[in-house]
Formats: sequence, structure tokens, C-alpha cells
Amino acid sequence: MKAENKTPFPTDSDTNSKSQPIRVRLKTPILITSLIMYLVSFMLLALYVKRAEAIPSVFPVITVAWLFGLLPGIVAAVVSFPVNIIMCIIAGVGWQTMVYQGGIQGTVALVIIAAVVGRMQDLATSAQRELSERKRAEEILRKSEERFRRMAENIRDGLTIFEDHTISYVNDRMCEITGYARDEFLTMKGLDFVLPEDRERLRTFYEEFRRSGTVPEELEFRILRKDGSVCHIQNRYSVNRVDDKALGFYIITADITERKRFEEERETLIKELQAALAQVKTLGGLLPICSSCKKIRDDRGYWNQIEEYIQQHSYADFSHGICPECAEKLYPDIFKNKDEKSD
Repeated sequence: MKAENKTPFPTDSDTNSKSQPIRVRLKTPILITSLIMYLVSFMLLALYVKRAEAIPSVFPVITVAWLFGLLPGIVAAVVSFPVNIIMCIIAGVGWQTMVYQGGIQGTVALVIIAAVVGRMQDLATSAQRELSERKRAEEILRKSEERFRRMAENIRDGLTIFEDHTISYVNDRMCEITGYARDEFLTMKGLDFVLPEDRERLRTFYEEFRRSGTVPEELEFRILRKDGSVCHIQNRYSVNRVDDKALGFYIITADITERKRFEEERETLIKELQAALAQVKTLGGLLPICSSCKKIRDDRGYWNQIEEYIQQHSYADFSHGICPECAEKLYPDIFKNKDEKSD
């Protein structure tokens, strides 16, 4: 199985060879063809015209300058002069004729031609390299933006980017929290959907950012959704700085409406419990009680019947009755008659 390329960005080895120029892909065949054309034309002039010319050297010199650039082209033009002399000796043509009848001038002309062609090729190569690097940078930027967008659209919280005091980007989650579509959101200002009671705090925050370029770590406030419902949100801020200059800031927004509801319910329950505890009446400490009549002295110094005092300081109620001992003491006649009857 062919291994998958794990490289995040394209490399030189990943470049498709078909996208390269023809001169790069067919460099060797072109060079060989130019040498063959030089040899054939030189030999034809030597055999049929009976003289040697520097003109055939144009083929390899221009080819080298076209393929390799300015410096190699000039070197090829200079080298062509001694090569032509050697070819004259091989072909049996007087090399002196070529030297003294246009050989030197022809070589100089070849140098000039090679310099022009080579320079043009260098400029074209440089432009092509810059274009390739620009395309590569654009591809890297495109992939980076694509990764950022995927990350921004898949986080659980809302993401908002402020640049130049306007909203430049919101993710789908932020649209879900507020109920506004992205196109609507991008035309709004930062305070448009904030509840009027909380706008002053946000206004102070924006003014501080414009003045000093600083933002709080987090801020909680209420917003009004598109459907009119109130939503509690928590914003966490991060400043976007370039060369120590604040260009804007990023906001991560969490919907804390449910958390706030639970907190309010908890606070309500705590208050209810505290109120209930405040109403609970308990007795404690030392109670001053009369050893004779059993009355209890209260905090104001008044003496109260024991049952009255307990009722005031607890939830106990009294149901009055009489115990057997007291009944016999209070009603001795009744108990005396009972004893006689029982005998």
C-alpha cells in the first residue's frame, strides 16, 4: 500500500513534474539537439563551402544561456572559440582563416547574444521563482485559514473577532447563542444586543480598550436574544497585538444562563432556609424560676407562668389537666368516698 503523505504543506518533492517548464523537463534532450545542430552545420560549411564560421556556435551558446542563465551562457560563448579551432583542425579547414576572418568578431557577438539571452532567462527564472513562492505562501495561508475556520466552527463556545472597532467574524455557535444570523451579526455594534442595564459596564470596557489597549480577563453580563429572551453570557478576552499595537481582540463567549438560573434558585433556597431558621424558637441557657410558684422571669424582668413562657419561646402548646396526686390533694372528699366504696 502506498504511504500517505503526512506533510501538512506541499514540499518541492510534491510538485507535479508536468507543471514544470518544458526547458526544465527536457533540458538534456534540448542540449544534445543543439550540439548536434552545431556539429552538422559546422561540418556542412567545412565540406561544401570550404570555410569555417563561428555561426554554428549560436545553437549551443543560446541553448546554454536559455537553460542555465547569464554566466553559463557567457562561458559557453567564450569556450566556443577554441572549440571552433579544434573543429577546423578535425575537418581539415584552415583555422587561421576563421581566426582572422570573423572568428574573433563572431565570438564577441556570441558573448553579447549569450549575455542578453542569459539575462532575460535569469529575470524570467527569478520571476517564476517569486511566483512559485507566492503561490506556496498563498497555499500555506489558505490551509492555515481553513484549519482556523474548522477549529472556530467546532468549539463549544462562541467566538467573536473585533478589528478596527467592528465585528469582523463570528462562528456558528455565537449565532446560536444570540439567535442572529451571521450577516445580521456582522452589521451590529458591540452594544446593540446588550441589555440596557448592563451597557454602561460594556461601554466603560470599550473606552478603556481604546485608551490603553487592555481588556479584562472575563466579563459577565446579559444580552437580549433575537427572540426577545434574556441570556446570561460570560466573555473571556484576548488582545490581538502586532508590534505591541492593539489591533483588536478575540472574545470566547459561554452561555451561562442555566448556571445563573441554578445560582438564583440556590440563593432563593438559602434565603428561605435562613428565614425559616430565624422563625424557629428554642429554649436554652439558665432560666430563673421561682422555687415556690414556679413562675419564670423573662428578659424584661417580668415573672410569667411557666406554660406561658414556654409557649412564647417555642412551638409547644399546653393542654391542661390534673395529675392523680394533685387531684387527691385538691379534692380529698371525692377520693375519700372512693376509698370507702372500695372497702
